[in-house]
Amino acid sequence: MPPRGPEHGERPALGRSVLGRSVLDWMRAHLAPPGQDAPGPFALTEEQTRFLLAHFEPDPVTGRRIIRRVVLARPRGWAMPAGGGGGQERGGGA
Repeated sequence: MPPRGPEHGERPALGRSVLGRSVLDWMRAHLAPPGQDAPGPFALTEEQTRFLLAHFEPDPVTGRRIIRRVVLARPRGWAMPAGGGGGQERGGGA
């Protein structure tokens, strides 16, 4: 069996980040779902959840965040529900 552990480049499973879980909990409690003004049951996709947990993953040895800066680029509307029930379009008209 190969050597295991952080000293051999092994990372803990996603989801062990207390900071990442705290960010997800805060988003669910304080952000309004698309098309609503009041905070409600804000839901993230599985990809968004994995992305946030990976972004806030701490180094198992130092406890500092591994990733300092990040960009998630996706096509417009990629996280919208199948029915397309988002808020009003924003942007230039005419």
